[in-house]
Amino acid sequence: MQRIEWVDVAKGLAIILVAVYHASLLLMQSGLGAPIWENINAVFLTVRMPLFFLASGIFAASVVQRPWRSLWTSRLALLVWAFLLWTVIRFAYFSAVPMAERPLETSVPRLLASPFWPTGGLWFLHALVVFFVVSKIMWGRVRPRWQLGLAAVCSVVFFSYLSVHNLSYDGMARYFVFFLAGMHLRAPILSAVAKPRPVLAALAVLVFGGAMVVVNALRVADAPGAQTTLGILAVTASVLLARLLAATPLVHPLTFLGRNTLPIYVAHVILIAMAAAALAKVGVPAEWRIALPLCVAASVIAAALAAEKLASRSMLRYLYQAPPMLLPRSNSLAAPIPVAMPKEQGVHPARIG
Repeated sequence: MQRIEWVDVAKGLAIILVAVYHASLLLMQSGLGAPIWENINAVFLTVRMPLFFLASGIFAASVVQRPWRSLWTSRLALLVWAFLLWTVIRFAYFSAVPMAERPLETSVPRLLASPFWPTGGLWFLHALVVFFVVSKIMWGRVRPRWQLGLAAVCSVVFFSYLSVHNLSYDGMARYFVFFLAGMHLRAPILSAVAKPRPVLAALAVLVFGGAMVVVNALRVADAPGAQTTLGILAVTASVLLARLLAATPLVHPLTFLGRNTLPIYVAHVILIAMAAAALAKVGVPAEWRIALPLCVAASVIAAALAAEKLASRSMLRYLYQAPPMLLPRSNSLAAPIPVAMPKEQGVHPARIG
């Protein structure tokens, strides 16, 4: 199956937004924040996770139809391994270099409960495991329209009324509809963006921006369906924009990022924490702080990719890929298929959705 460049572009945009968000958050917690970033992040809150999950779902249909053994080898083994390993690594780092604003990172009970009740920033990996398993169980048993309808109701309810006070499970309920949309609406989505549509992309961005202004002006962000609708508008605009960017020279760096999301995702918070601690010691003039999240995010992305590149030459490569002991014996030498993307000659296993 051939890769689709705009999907990688979308994933590249999403991982940049995730890195910028956490950079601004940890810099704020370190006393180096600029208040304007709270407003900027509020806008992109409706973009980051919905776009990531939609991209993950686009190639999920062919995967969930496979036997459980194949699903484990091609998707779940890497997700489970990366989640468990990097949860421990994050715990070790923040235990050695604690941040007063992040006490949950050093909680032993929460660490032990994390496989079933994750509270850290790696919840996306945990959610993907559940999404693949639940989608496989429902495949052929529950009609797609019922899946999408029930997931949409869950999204509305958990955005407006209900919370289990857990980042992963609340996130699953809110964003499963986007994963299912990518899986079940793959054909119409690909058809709609078969070619760049600059006018439609501009219109979609304006509609999303206008909707954000109206929701904030009327203070109805918690109204039933508001956040889910904003997520749909955001994803629509993002997909059209990604297809447009895929026809420009930016396609090369963005697809590279989109095909290497795992090393960035698992390590970026630790690297940002390191950068924030160092910057807090030397001090940063107030007038520079508005650009600081962008600079830190760019540096951290580069550092995470460089670290993965160096690790690939030694046993440290298993920081980013499932070890053979987790794979069925007959497939233990085969590289895992990148999550949410089709298998391709020469693709490195360090990928997520």
